[in-house]
Amino acid sequence: MIVYKCKMCNGNLDMAEWKRLVKCGYCDTFQSVPSLIDENKAEMVNRANRFRQSGDFDKAKAIFEQILEDDDQDPEIYWSVVLCKFGVEYVEDPVTKEIKPTINRTQSHSILQDPEFKNTIAHADAEAKSYYMAEAEKIEKIQESIWRIAQDAEDYDVFISYKEKGPGGERSKSALIAQGLYEKLEAAGFKTFYAAVSLQDKIGSEYEPYIYSALTSAEVMLVVGTRKDEFTAPWVKNEWSRFQNLANEQTAKRLIPCFKDLTIEDLPDALEAYQGLDMSKEGFEQGLIENIKKIISTSKTVPGMEVGTTEEKMWQNADTFLFLKNFDKADQLYTELCRRNPNNPRGWWGKVCAITEDFTNYRVLVTRYNDLKNWMGFIKKLSTKESYDGIQEKYVVYLNQASKQMAPEEMERVKKIMEDDMQYIKDAQRPMARRKEEAEKKIKELEKLKKTQEYHVRVAKVNVDSAMKRLKNRGILLIFFGIFILPFGLVALTAVINRSPSNLFVLATFIMFCFAMAGGALSKKNMQKALATEQAHYDSAVQTLNDSINKINAIHEREGAMAQKVDTNIKICNDVIQNGNRYLNYGADAISHLLFNMMCHDVGVNQPIDQDLLTIRQHVFQKTL
Repeated sequence: MIVYKCKMCNGNLDMAEWKRLVKCGYCDTFQSVPSLIDENKAEMVNRANRFRQSGDFDKAKAIFEQILEDDDQDPEIYWSVVLCKFGVEYVEDPVTKEIKPTINRTQSHSILQDPEFKNTIAHADAEAKSYYMAEAEKIEKIQESIWRIAQDAEDYDVFISYKEKGPGGERSKSALIAQGLYEKLEAAGFKTFYAAVSLQDKIGSEYEPYIYSALTSAEVMLVVGTRKDEFTAPWVKNEWSRFQNLANEQTAKRLIPCFKDLTIEDLPDALEAYQGLDMSKEGFEQGLIENIKKIISTSKTVPGMEVGTTEEKMWQNADTFLFLKNFDKADQLYTELCRRNPNNPRGWWGKVCAITEDFTNYRVLVTRYNDLKNWMGFIKKLSTKESYDGIQEKYVVYLNQASKQMAPEEMERVKKIMEDDMQYIKDAQRPMARRKEEAEKKIKELEKLKKTQEYHVRVAKVNVDSAMKRLKNRGILLIFFGIFILPFGLVALTAVINRSPSNLFVLATFIMFCFAMAGGALSKKNMQKALATEQAHYDSAVQTLNDSINKINAIHEREGAMAQKVDTNIKICNDVIQNGNRYLNYGADAISHLLFNMMCHDVGVNQPIDQDLLTIRQHVFQKTL
C-alpha cells in the first residue's frame, strides 16, 4: 500500500482517494502530493522529506533529483526540489497555531523566477498551480523580509562555521577553538561572524537574515571541526554548502576547512577539494591570519573602490561607470554606497539607473520588478517632495516606454497559457475515456464475482436455517422424553425401595430411556457446533460479498470524483481560454496602457485603471502567476 507522509507533521496522509491536494488528518493542513506510481517512489519521497525536515536539505534534494531522472513530469517533485533549495520547513506559529513556512537557505533570486518552480507550474494542473503559486508567494514575502533586514545588517570579512554542542550536550571542542579564532581574528582587524556572539541578541526564528547577510558579505569561511560528524551536521553543512554555492559564483570567496585530530580524508568529499588546514600544527593561527589578509586585500580591489578611495570619489566613479554604460561596475559601487549610507537616496536611484541600463532595458521589469519597486519606495521616503517628483517623472517615462514593449510579450504569454489549457483539455479527455473503460471492465468483473458470492450467501443461509431447525426439533424431542420418562422414574424408584421383582422391567425401561436422553443431549451439543460452523461460513460469505460491494462503490466514488475534478479543471481552462480571447481582443495598446497604469500605481502615481480589463487579466493569470 502506498503511504505518503505529511510534509508538515510527518503523519500518514489518507490516500484512499488520490488527489493532487489532500488534507492531513493530524495537523489539518492542505498540501500537494506526488503522483501515485509505486511504493518505492513513496518511500524515496518520505525519506527525502525526513531529511528536509531535519535540516539536511542537500541529501533531500539529491533524492528528489534522483526521482526526477525516472519521472520528470511530476510537479510535486519539482516543488520539493524548490523547498530544499530555499531550505523551507513548516513550523507551527506559537500564537496562531497555524502551520507556516520558514526559510533556512535564502537565495539571491526570487522563488518565482527559480527554474524548478517554473517546471513545477509547467507540469501542474489548474488546481495544483493555484496551490503552488499561493505557497510560493508566501515564501517570496518571507524572503523579501529577509532581504530587507539583511540590507541593514553588518557586513563581515570572515564567517566561522562550527558545531556548538558535543555528543553529550556539552560545549564542543570545536566551539572552544572557534571562540579562540574569533578573538584573534577580531584583534587582527577582521570583522568576524561567530554565531555565539553575532547572534546572541537574536532568537532562533530571527537568525536567517543575519546568517544570509554574513554568508553573502564574508570573503572567507572557516569550517572548524574536531570530529567527522561535525562537518556533516545539518546546520554546519547548511552553512558551508551555501557558502560553497556563493563561492562558485563569486571567485573572490574562499572556503577553508580547519580540522584537528583528523586527516583531510576524513572530511566530506565536497570539502576535500579545498586546501584544508590542520589546527594541531605549530603556527597554524598565524599562518591562517596571514592567508586571510592576502585574500581580503585581493577581494577588496574592486575597480573604483580601492583602499583609500574617499566616498566622494566613489560617487564620482559610480557616476562615471554609469555614463560609460559599464552598468555592472556602476551597480557594484552604488550597492557599496547604499551599504555605507543607506539614508542617501542617490545610491538607490543609482542602482535603479544601473540595473535598467539607464532606462533602456525593459526586461529587468520582469526579472527584478520587486527590487525596483522597493528601491523606488526607499527613494520616495528619503527624498524631498521636489526632488522625488523629478525622479518619479523620469521613471514613469521609462515605465511608459517599457509597457509598450511588454504588451506584445504579455499577449504571447496569454496565447501560451491558452495553448497549454487547450492541450490540457485535449489530453484530459483521452486518459479519462481509457480510465472509464478500465473502471467499467473492473466493475463488470466484480459484478460477476458478486453474483457468485450472492449465491454462496444464499446457500450458507439455507444451511444455517436448516441447522437451526434441526437443533430446535432436537430440543423439543428432549423435552418430550423428559416429561415421558418422569413416571417411569417414580415407578423405578418404588421398585428399588420395595425390591419388587415384578417392577424390574419398568426399571430396565427407565435406564434405557436415560441412555437415550444422554445420547440426545450429546447429539444436541454436536448440532450446536454444526450450527456455529454454518454461521461462520455464512458470516464469511456475507463479509466477502460486502467487500466486493464496497470495492464496486469505491470505484464508482473514485471515478466520479476524478471525473468531477477533471470537469472542474476543464471548466477552469475554458474560463481562462474565454477570458484570454477577450483580453487579446482589447489589443496591444489597451494592454500596454493597463500595464503602465498598474506599474505607476506601485510607485505612487495614481493612474485610472480599467477595472474590467484588470479583472479579465486576473482571470487569465490567476492559475499560473
